[in-house]
Amino acid sequence: VYTGQINALKEATIDVPTLAKNGLVATEHDSVKLVVKGDVTRKMTVKLGAASANAVAMIQKAGGSFTATERIARP
Repeated sequence: VYTGQINALKEATIDVPTLAKNGLVATEHDSVKLVVKGDVTRKMTVKLGAASANAVAMIQKAGGSFTATERIARP
């Protein structure tokens, strides 16, 4: 998933279920890595499986935070 895509979302907390709800990933059980393509211009809390160092720096520069999380297991 790209930084510009999450910046366009309205939610303050971005996680895999949020991405699935907005059609950016197929299901909330997907593994997701955040990479830089587009700007982050607002404060947000990002909780995804992984992110590039530059993507994390971009989120922090905008006043947000990144937390690495485990993938949600399928039932």
